[in-house]
Amino acid sequence: MKNKKLNNKGFSLVELIIVIAIMVILVAVIAPQYLKFVNNSRVSTDVQTAADMVTAIDVSIADGATPFSGGSFDVTKVTNLSAMPLSKLTKDSDSWTVTGDDQKGVSKITLTVGGTAYECYPDAENSTNGIAGDHGLKK
Repeated sequence: MKNKKLNNKGFSLVELIIVIAIMVILVAVIAPQYLKFVNNSRVSTDVQTAADMVTAIDVSIADGATPFSGGSFDVTKVTNLSAMPLSKLTKDSDSWTVTGDDQKGVSKITLTVGGTAYECYPDAENSTNGIAGDHGLKK
């Protein structure tokens, strides 16, 4: 009789289950960190959007526009800002509140998320209270 050599090419079921279990554990550990990074990038985008809004409003005021006349902010009087931008956190166009006056410019910009207002301008980077932890927005 001829001796047949077994050709063991491939993985056993136990090896495959162990690899899948390791992958599940890695995903369970990495997923929350990934979601935190995604949320932080959205917050950073909103803070930068607030800074861009301040620049557009200040340029318009310097050009003679009066976006704060009448007691409330009128976005249509601002050049280069046809409507309030969408928040990356809420996807809501009316979640921004801009306060200031026509002589001094913008004094504060807040973003409302889930019924809570967070300060995006000025000095949002030195804040200790943020959305879902410390993400740079001041309550």
